[in-house]
Amino acid sequence: MPLQSMTGFSRREGTCGRYRWAWELRSVNGKGLDLRLRLPTGTEHLETEVRRLTGACFSRGNMQINLNVSASEAGVETVINQNALAAVLSLREQLRDVIDPSPLRLDTLLSIRGIVDFREPEEQEGERAARDADILVGLRLALADITAMREGEGVALYRGSAGADRQDRDAGRRDRGRSGRAAWP
Repeated sequence: MPLQSMTGFSRREGTCGRYRWAWELRSVNGKGLDLRLRLPTGTEHLETEVRRLTGACFSRGNMQINLNVSASEAGVETVINQNALAAVLSLREQLRDVIDPSPLRLDTLLSIRGIVDFREPEEQEGERAARDADILVGLRLALADITAMREGEGVALYRGSAGADRQDRDAGRRDRGRSGRAAWP
């Protein structure tokens, strides 16, 4: 395994169906591997796989792994509460001698709380499986990105330390040339 820094960052975004997702990974120094996950409601079942994939890539570092998932609002469904509508129409019939007998207008019905509800459509199992698979592909890519970043920093650290070692050796040779012995044991 090449020398790696423990600091790094990566971000990957994607879409699957009506869902948009984004992974953000941050890594700093740490003795062991310490993972802090933030997964949105409805994706908690991915935690085990996120930990497994991350553990396969890294053995050290404090990592924060955040997932954001949002659904487009284009898929909103309207649901009519038939019981509430029946209760309003029954009340209107009971009060027909007291209130205006003209037909109820749509805007009036929509203004009565509980008659019409708006909700996201129920997610089908196949849609959820496809979304989760796509999200995990995004995590693998984000892990590859942060691995490359950490390895790149590791190479830079190695080159810097190799250069420093070379400078120390050169300085020792100069000192040895002056006094006949090395400046350090």
